Amino acid sequence: MPGLDEETGARRLDACGMRLTSNWRHLDRGSGEVDRGQLSRPEKVFGATGAASLFRREALDDAAVDGEVFDSRFHSFREDAELCFRLRERGWEVLYEPAALAEHRRFNLPERRSALPAFVNYHSLKNRYLLRIYHQTRANLLRTLLPTLVRDLAALGWVVLRERSSLAAYGWLWRHRAELLRRRRAIQARRTVPPWQVDRWFTVQGEPL
Repeated sequence: MPGLDEETGARRLDACGMRLTSNWRHLDRGSGEVDRGQLSRPEKVFGATGAASLFRREALDDAAVDGEVFDSRFHSFREDAELCFRLRERGWEVLYEPAALAEHRRFNLPERRSALPAFVNYHSLKNRYLLRIYHQTRANLLRTLLPTLVRDLAALGWVVLRERSSLAAYGWLWRHRAELLRRRRAIQARRTVPPWQVDRWFTVQGEPL
């Protein structure tokens, strides 16, 4: 998804498919970059941002858990990434098509966190752990432990020192732990591909068609 830079008039990329990082962030490929054609080829990607994506009805029905496509426990952030994990665990591919264009005026960015409503930041923190509770495998936990732990400690420090309104997210996760683990078991029981096929997207940003 491109947009125009208000100062220079250059076309900037917003989301060219979703990628994963070793500390369990999910980022939009090319976000904020000037469009120089660097992402001009169709590719397989880990996932699609919820701002502009098309899914087959068959895929959504197949990835749904108890008839629910988007998990109602998510709010404001990461529900698109969680859906893409379930799609990949069921063997569906996600494709990036650069010829499909849409304009997206993005406001929710990490650097604008202090300007966001407190309830949005609360859900953002809560949802990062929901994503891992549902989808992180034992092998992935070992492989990503150090960078993820560093990120978690930094988040905790930020919340304690600067954003105490989000502390309740940790309490929510603890109170609902049994429910969340049941959800994890339901999701993992429906997996049809081996974990490594999903885990490889933590090191691969895109693959040629």
